[in-house]
Amino acid sequence: MRNAYGPDGSGVEFLNVDTGKTRATIKVPLAAASDSLAISGDGKLAVAAQGGKLVVYDAVKKTVRVVLPTGAGSTVALVDSNRRVVTGGASVVALDTGKVEKPFVLPPEKGEKLPKAGGAFTATWVRPTPDSAYLLTVGVDRVARVWTLPFGEKK
Repeated sequence: MRNAYGPDGSGVEFLNVDTGKTRATIKVPLAAASDSLAISGDGKLAVAAQGGKLVVYDAVKKTVRVVLPTGAGSTVALVDSNRRVVTGGASVVALDTGKVEKPFVLPPEKGEKLPKAGGAFTATWVRPTPDSAYLLTVGVDRVARVWTLPFGEKK
């Protein structure tokens, strides 16, 4: 069964693409303001980046939960069996606690001096491998990178 997400102006609808039938509707006005959306493969969960926050839509429980500001950036992807989300703000966030577990920091190039904030990284696109072992990103610097994630089996 394939799934789709579509705001109807007053909330979030989880649709079965094959039948066109609504699986769940969650009424919340935040739905139309999403910068990016990640949907779990089973269609039970969606995570949206909205104004620097993560919004978690649960189609089974029909609930909406806002994870505290995370610097979510404009792109998100679910990893680790949908327990965590990778954000374009260059971090892995645990969905149960909202805590940033792993920031992505670029090491300085030879001779490069980084600002005091360090090598902060911002991605415009993030996609994990199916086993969540690796993450492909495209940064605002237009460079594609492969990162090792602390999940999944490394080959």
